[in-house]
Amino acid sequence: MAFNGYAKFSYVYGKDPDMTPVDTSYIDVVFNYEVTDTILKKSRSLQNVVLIGDSHIKYMSWGVILADSAWSSIPLSERMPETEAVKKRWFQVSSKFKTNSDYIIIDINNKSLYDKKFYSATSYYYEEPLPEFEWRVNDEISDTIIGYPCKTAECFFRGRHWKVWFSEDLPMPYGPWKFHGLPGMILKAEDISGAHKFVAEEIVDNKCQICKYLKEPINYFRTTRERDLVEHEDYAKNAAAIFVQMGMLSNPVDKDGNPLPLPNRRLLYNPLELE
Repeated sequence: MAFNGYAKFSYVYGKDPDMTPVDTSYIDVVFNYEVTDTILKKSRSLQNVVLIGDSHIKYMSWGVILADSAWSSIPLSERMPETEAVKKRWFQVSSKFKTNSDYIIIDINNKSLYDKKFYSATSYYYEEPLPEFEWRVNDEISDTIIGYPCKTAECFFRGRHWKVWFSEDLPMPYGPWKFHGLPGMILKAEDISGAHKFVAEEIVDNKCQICKYLKEPINYFRTTRERDLVEHEDYAKNAAAIFVQMGMLSNPVDKDGNPLPLPNRRLLYNPLELE
């Protein structure tokens, strides 16, 4: 199979040492993901990547892999031992890239999904059976994305109406985020409202390790998908109040020391799932 792009990146130092390699990707598809907060009228773009292996799929930050690769290019003598100066340098290197620690892992054999998010200064995760997408496929070629002819398909999923572009020239039934189930790789996806857009930018032959926890992670809080929706929205709408409750921020006061109302500073937020 011929790929349009080729590059080599390491992914060693960014791994959690408690995670175990369970697979190696044979193709990595880099996506630009754009989300728009329709209340704030603001958008944010992130580069994420789908690592596709034989038994597992991982959707994660591309910036994490780029930062890790940049770090591994520094001579080992300048990276070890792990002193405060070395940690500071790692932060300087990683801050050049738009990284985030969220990821999704799909276990193909067990048909399960593991979703990890970081918000409210806490790492949360939940597990669920791999959800089904009831696609309606249009068999005509409608577009070409990064050199691959694509057909379209649509479905309603958890409160959103999605349209995707997939290519049977890449015969992997996967895509960004949780998308799967079509006879070709999904290279573009957007919800009809225009609030969420995924567009493939390049394909990388990287052979990246796919790692996951084989036991309960001690630094994560287990939750459910339904509870995660509620708590993540609450955090986005009331971040300042939550940080004051956690002792991470001080409540504002006037010149006489009397408490002032907390500013209502909504964070950019628009969930991929509405129900």
